[in-house]
Amino acid sequence: MKIGFFCNEYPPRPHGGIGTFVHMLAQALQREGHEITVVQWGKQASTEWLDGVRVVTLPESTTPHIAWWLNRVRLWRWLRAEALAGRIEVFEIPEYQGCMPFPLRACKVVVRLHHAESHIRSIVDGVRGKIYWLEKATLLWHRHWIGVSRYILDETRRFFAQEPRRSVVIYNPAPLIDESKLPVLKSRPEKYVVYVGSVRESKGALRLAEAMRKVFAAHPDVSLVYVGPVMEYRGLPISAAIHGILAGYAERVTLTGHVPHEVALAWMRDASVLVFVSQIESFGLVAIEAMSLGVPVICSAFGPGPELVDDGVNGILVDPASTAQLEQAILKLLNNPLCAVSLGEAGRRKVMNDFTLKACTTKTL
Repeated sequence: MKIGFFCNEYPPRPHGGIGTFVHMLAQALQREGHEITVVQWGKQASTEWLDGVRVVTLPESTTPHIAWWLNRVRLWRWLRAEALAGRIEVFEIPEYQGCMPFPLRACKVVVRLHHAESHIRSIVDGVRGKIYWLEKATLLWHRHWIGVSRYILDETRRFFAQEPRRSVVIYNPAPLIDESKLPVLKSRPEKYVVYVGSVRESKGALRLAEAMRKVFAAHPDVSLVYVGPVMEYRGLPISAAIHGILAGYAERVTLTGHVPHEVALAWMRDASVLVFVSQIESFGLVAIEAMSLGVPVICSAFGPGPELVDDGVNGILVDPASTAQLEQAILKLLNNPLCAVSLGEAGRRKVMNDFTLKACTTKTL
């Protein structure tokens, strides 16, 4: 099969979750004998081959006010020409930023729902913006949808007031982690609770700080580590608010800032507990990575959390708005090491059974 993907953050470009996912899937499909093309925008036109995958860069317009329109038209024209020439049979795009807001009959288009930018904005600051209409049009014209979770599939239907013609849930695969290649952290606390991701209020960073006051009082040997870029909160770095909440415990709080992915995984690997109570997730790859490392996780009971974690079996689910529930969950794992180990090992087994790359590629095809 000749399959195309749009991905504007395909490695080795700086990338986030979508780039990591598309890279894994493209490589896996190429190894199975399919012809894979990835297209992106960039400074100048080019075509190169990366590990058997054709990577096409379309020149990106920077014309004020209309660049957003010109770039999407350029992508549409390129895809139509490629499909008519027989080089692409089916094309996958994310709904994020609405990059294909036009009908296309030259080939089939599948939309994978990672998380619409306008939906994220509406949660964070209540604003939808122009991007809402681009994403809505993309979903309107291309109505074969893959949701990376049942939650995001249902939430997309609700938020955009649209129904797919055909839909399926296919969970993202857990990246294969070679623990022997992860770095050794030379200066880390002996025992700590870890948070991984952008450090922001909507991802539960402040709720965790509030919960840790009681944890710190009960466990003088436990620290708190935030791994990820520090975002703003009320005009200041959110670290200021965290230190304000945990006044008197400054020496037990570490904020690493942005670190390479393998360093973030090393912080996860050595943690006593990973807390992941974000309110703006479509899937929750951080939780899956921690589970694959055998680390006990505490997840949100809302959003995609219940699809990843079976409460009390391979992790703990809490109300992300409840400081008391989060306190109790962290203390339960710290007070009962055998329970923590049991949940961590059960989490590892769940990832190996339910979130494999092979399952993702088979269902995608």
